Amino acid sequence: MTVLRYWKSAVWILVILLATTLPSSSIPKVPMFDIPHFDKIVHFILFFILAIFLLSESNKLRKQGELTRFAAIVALSVSFTFGLAIELMQLYLLPTRSGSLLDFIANMAGAIAAVIIYKLVNRITFHWL
Repeated sequence: MTVLRYWKSAVWILVILLATTLPSSSIPKVPMFDIPHFDKIVHFILFFILAIFLLSESNKLRKQGELTRFAAIVALSVSFTFGLAIELMQLYLLPTRSGSLLDFIANMAGAIAAVIIYKLVNRITFHWL
């Protein structure tokens, strides 16, 4: 079944959903990560990983170290839609969170970076995914 091919992406989407909908007071403050805009780095990484999973799971040429246009479109479309939905949900539905255009930009930057460097990452992670 085709849907089962995307189980890693689905699990990662649940991780992102959990991380971005928890009340902000429940997120521990770690002094060593008290860096201005550190959350943008986290957004970038979360969506970079999501796009890598989506690319790997939808790319029929993965074993050849190539990338299909379809896989890139899937990864960017899902990342864009999900990233926008998360930020709108934080903005309008979650009183303890705040949606942010900069967070959305970080989400998209992570997904775009994943598409750009996919071939390198594919060679490194070939046997993991």
